[in-house]
Amino acid sequence: RQLIAMHMTATAIITVSGIVLSPLVAIFLYRLSVSRERAKAFNEICTRFRSAFSEVIAELSTCQNDVHYIMPKARVSHDAATDEFRRQLTHGKLAAFDAAVNKFRTLRNSNDHRSACSKLLGAVNEMLNFAKPT
Repeated sequence: RQLIAMHMTATAIITVSGIVLSPLVAIFLYRLSVSRERAKAFNEICTRFRSAFSEVIAELSTCQNDVHYIMPKARVSHDAATDEFRRQLTHGKLAAFDAAVNKFRTLRNSNDHRSACSKLLGAVNEMLNFAKPT
């Protein structure tokens, strides 16, 4: 009788544990899948952001053309990519990203031709540092 009572108690404990833990495991798995989906979406946006600047990076790296000829061609696509990417950043990163973008836009619009390629390339890379895959 004592053995049967202990068995019934153990079965009840296991059943109650299963009832309590099942929803917790389900919640954990749901949050994990949401987190993975967000990371995948962020990585895709990072890729689009980086590729919006790939051509200008190649141009600036060789610096064979006038910077002020290179930059206006890509202005619309750069601004669109920057705005799209900005919407994905967490609040804590916005100020630093905005500062990098403002630096890039200031240099892009500047009439200073001295070392413009290297300065602009540095500003582009500063922005792209925020677009590292997770």
